Amino acid sequence: MSTIRLFFIVFTLMTVISIFIGIITGLTYLNQRELVRSQEVRYQSYLHADELRQSSDDLTRFTRTYEIAQDIKYKQMYSDVLAIRNGEKPRPVNYERIYWDLFAPEEKKPRPDGRAVPLETLMQELGFTSEEFSKLQDAKEKSDGLVEIEEVSMNAINGLYQDESGQFTKKGQPDPDLARLLMYNEQYHQEKAKIMKPIDDFFVLLDERTKNQVKRRTYRGFRYLFIIIGSIIVLNIMAFSGYYLIRVRMRQMRNLIDTMVEAQECDDLSLRAEIRASDEIGQAGRAFNSLMATVQKSVDKANQTADSLQQINQRIEQENQDQAGLNALSEALRGEQKIESLAGNLLNSLAAFLKFQTGIVYVRMNEDTLERKATYALPMEKGPQTIHIEEGLIGQAARDKKTKVI
Repeated sequence: MSTIRLFFIVFTLMTVISIFIGIITGLTYLNQRELVRSQEVRYQSYLHADELRQSSDDLTRFTRTYEIAQDIKYKQMYSDVLAIRNGEKPRPVNYERIYWDLFAPEEKKPRPDGRAVPLETLMQELGFTSEEFSKLQDAKEKSDGLVEIEEVSMNAINGLYQDESGQFTKKGQPDPDLARLLMYNEQYHQEKAKIMKPIDDFFVLLDERTKNQVKRRTYRGFRYLFIIIGSIIVLNIMAFSGYYLIRVRMRQMRNLIDTMVEAQECDDLSLRAEIRASDEIGQAGRAFNSLMATVQKSVDKANQTADSLQQINQRIEQENQDQAGLNALSEALRGEQKIESLAGNLLNSLAAFLKFQTGIVYVRMNEDTLERKATYALPMEKGPQTIHIEEGLIGQAARDKKTKVI
């Protein structure tokens, strides 16, 4: 695989894994946001359901307090609780916190008013299921039914009673005993229990649903976390593997460069790069080896040609020397000369041409005898004056008419 292709694959895989980690991180963020929202919805749902229970308790408390104290402010607070619950008056900010216990003593609002919205609408905005909503509707309807008893009780204190249309227009004597009987009898507690039972059922349904949502999103968050951790591990492995492969390729490139530098510095054409890779570096290494082999062959061939030219030059020089020697010898033998003079000139020319140190010339005077006629670098009395044919090495050479080298 080529280095460029390897780099491209490693880079692409790391990019894909990084994008994948980014996507999973985004999903984790969205899941975490949904988890927080689920917990917030769970909390707000509990508060609104508890508000229905608390408002029922506040209505009971204000009714009973009005019967005893007969202070109109408690009747007004009773009406305000109903109006806020039904969305007829603005809802105080953070109404789920302590409000009426702080308001009652001085009739001063502990917090400013917010928007006017029915409690039923707030429940719908939180996305209650139909079963959960039906439980709260049932509790509210029963609470509204209990309100009728409480209104009869408070109007009995003032001597007002219901007419045929249900309106408190009939006047009579105040009846505190009837008011207390209506608020403290067994039937009132039974009606109160009928309100609290569907609220309690709602809490069970709400807890089960929201707990499952929170559990599901929590599990999904852990799953995303494990995927991110695994992806990071894979990304690190890819990065380490890429670094290792790149380092191996760069080491091969370094070896190739070192071989080139050594070949240049040492003028050694026999050096070869030891690279077995099949990528661009391997191709460069094989091209370098091929080039070095070609150059070495060319140099060897050039050396052989130079040797051949040198040998030819030597032969030509030798031939020139031989020709010069022959010319000198021919010059020495030219003209009419006595045998002794001719032999001396011949010996001197041969000594100069052949570069020998000493020499003697014997001339065959008859069939059986060789006679000394000239010497070179030797006294004339040195050596025998005459030599018979077949006598000694010189006589043998004369008989055989062959050159003998000693």
